[in-house]
Amino acid sequence: PNQSSGCQPLYRNVAAPPQPLMGFYNGEIYNWRFIQDGSLAELCFPTTCDSEAILKLYEKMNDQPEFEHELCLALDGVFAFAVIYGDEFMAARDPIGVKPLYWGTDAGERKLFSSEMKVIEDSCDEMAAFPPGHFYLDSSLISTIAARALRGSDHPLRSFSIGLDREAPDAVAARKIAHFLGTQHHECYFSVQEGIELITQLIWHLETYDVTSIRASTPMYFLFRHISKMGIKVVLSGEGADEIFGGYLYFHNAPDDAEFQKETIRRVNLLSTADCLREDKSTMANSLEARVPFLDKQFLALAMSIAPAHKRPKMEPGKTERPMEKWILRKAFEDKDDPFLPDEILWRQKEQFSDGVGYGWIDELIDHCSAQISDEEMANASSIFPHNTPATKEAFFVRKIFHQHFPSDSATQTVLKWVPKWQKNEDPSGRANSMHDQAKAEEAEGTKPTTTTMTTMDEHCVDKEDKDVQGGHPEEDKQKECPEEVGSDLSPNNEVQKGIFGERCQLS
Repeated sequence: PNQSSGCQPLYRNVAAPPQPLMGFYNGEIYNWRFIQDGSLAELCFPTTCDSEAILKLYEKMNDQPEFEHELCLALDGVFAFAVIYGDEFMAARDPIGVKPLYWGTDAGERKLFSSEMKVIEDSCDEMAAFPPGHFYLDSSLISTIAARALRGSDHPLRSFSIGLDREAPDAVAARKIAHFLGTQHHECYFSVQEGIELITQLIWHLETYDVTSIRASTPMYFLFRHISKMGIKVVLSGEGADEIFGGYLYFHNAPDDAEFQKETIRRVNLLSTADCLREDKSTMANSLEARVPFLDKQFLALAMSIAPAHKRPKMEPGKTERPMEKWILRKAFEDKDDPFLPDEILWRQKEQFSDGVGYGWIDELIDHCSAQISDEEMANASSIFPHNTPATKEAFFVRKIFHQHFPSDSATQTVLKWVPKWQKNEDPSGRANSMHDQAKAEEAEGTKPTTTTMTTMDEHCVDKEDKDVQGGHPEEDKQKECPEEVGSDLSPNNEVQKGIFGERCQLS
């Protein structure tokens, strides 16, 4: 491999046997320069690849007791990695699980690890998602802030949005933000039919049958494909903000502060099973890398220490007609002298991604799935799919496709459903919650949202030359505890110990 470019696997020859030290890695280590210039300054770094910091830390620390814990804690970033050194093997995953990692055992009791389930499914008798914030050691021994930062830069910030058409809720809002911030803005459109035709391929990439993930990942995939075609390699994402600050509409229904806080912790712990999983796999399928500022370890620690009473939805006199979710985050970016965002955007109601592209996407997807699945199939759903039995025809439809790609029981058990809390309707769409403005309008009028689709066969993207799109610029609840519904299924033998880098994972 070309070591000067950081091609993988990475090799490092060490002074003492056994050698070499070899590493496999997926992710981004944010503090690699700090590690290189600080505690590892005496070591030679032959490449400028951030992943080399992992090998250097391993080389320096592996003769210390319980070194693996300290090694993982020293890393700030998103990652899944494996290190091989003689007869020692170590694997680890970042605290939130932004980067996917799967593990299993084959017929010969060998341990297999991969960032994609499909790579190891056929070889494994047992398989599971590796839990976030854990390590495994096998040894004979045992957007807006970015715009401000780029003011005056020769590389103006670019922004992107996607929708069924120009009037999609998120497209309209994104256009206003782009104009306000002066970004080079690009809009991408897709039709419902294009989305439906993508689903089989998408499920293969996502390795899930979770309805929420598939709904949201479809427009996300089209958007990332367009961004990748433009030659862009890195994007900034807001993943994690809704989980940390209780941004989903169902949080309005939390009975008290303690339950609100408990649910935010549960949602953060589950990020690896849905939001982070779909974003990472949608970007990686299009050769993109997503950065997640809200999931920075220091920011996360600070945000989760805030009293839940300050996170709960609140009224903002003169700006909102009802309590607003993520109030404290919005308030933090309210600046009368130098506003980060216009008030109409800063205090806009939460719109889940799959709704924000246009209400017609989910409505027509449900109609399509209902036409494909018979009542007889639904009546036998529990016998056909005894684990996570689909409750709707949409869920049955995507489950059938998943089973075609990944027929093993182990693959089926790696998936967890995204289900809202404190509401009778378990549909994950934000419009299923009575707090949604559109839901209130439908209830009052007795109507469904107007469906808008495009007749094109490929996604249509309007770039910076479109003047209508152009922006203003000329170009003490410790979350170390895993949620109960996750803990029992984290490993094939249910022996994964809890904690963010607090304990080893045991796979017999």
